[in-house]
Amino acid sequence: MADPNRPNDPARTNASSSSTTVKKSGGGGTIAFILAAVVIVVIVLFWLFSGDADTAVEQDAEAAAAGAEAEIDEEAADVGAEIDDAAAGADAALDDAAAETEEAVDDAGAAIDDAAADAEAAVDDAAADTADAVEDAGDAVEGAADDAAAEIDAEVGPAADGDEEVDAEVVDETAN
Repeated sequence: MADPNRPNDPARTNASSSSTTVKKSGGGGTIAFILAAVVIVVIVLFWLFSGDADTAVEQDAEAAAAGAEAEIDEEAADVGAEIDDAAAGADAALDDAAAETEEAVDDAGAAIDDAAADAEAAVDDAAADTADAVEDAGDAVEGAADDAAAEIDAEVGPAADGDEEVDAEVVDETAN
């Protein structure tokens, strides 16, 4: 049996087709039209504003990119300045090291020249001392020879004249 509280009960709708006629009001088409118009307006507005939103997003992206590029340029300039400063410092250090090396080489050259002059003076002094010693030795030998000759003459001379006999032992001692 059909339940009167259930309007869509199949038993009720099939029981009598004349007693269950559903009336449609004229407002149903208007609501559908209004809903369709609202959907169309929303789509149009979305389309219009999405274009502006895309443009705004693009502008924001371009501004962000420009800002990032400016920041990168600034950082690059700072790094370039630091590199230039480091290079200038390295050049100055190299120049200082070269000057110190040149000064050390000059000092070493002067020390070598001084040592060579001292050595030459020492050789000259030694040569002069040696020449003096040789001359003194020659004088001593010559003096000893003169003394020996005088002694021999003193011993042999009278014997040669026939006055005295020559003592062979005295002649040998004097000659040595």
